[in-house]
Amino acid sequence: MSEYSDTSSGVQSKGDIEFALNYASEGAFGSVPETIHEKSFHLLRLLVANHPFVDGNKRTALNTASIRERSERFTAGAGETRGGGLFSVDFCTEWFRTK
Repeated sequence: MSEYSDTSSGVQSKGDIEFALNYASEGAFGSVPETIHEKSFHLLRLLVANHPFVDGNKRTALNTASIRERSERFTAGAGETRGGGLFSVDFCTEWFRTK
């Protein structure tokens, strides 16, 4: 956030951040992301949708999901995805898989 001097920084909801991280790792409500790409997608989705930060939610979400994806790919290898449409879970997981 240092590149924008008029932007506030901080966390609005630590619980939303913890939920996003836990959901991406372990799932919730009977649903568990199966591949590293689905995990990255859900981490991105939850950080953007829940707005846990004062500002920079989309930037932070994309950077966090990208780092997680690269980290897991480095240690676990690439997983498989299912077919899907534009901006669906399947589309986004495929995008992460190819980046």
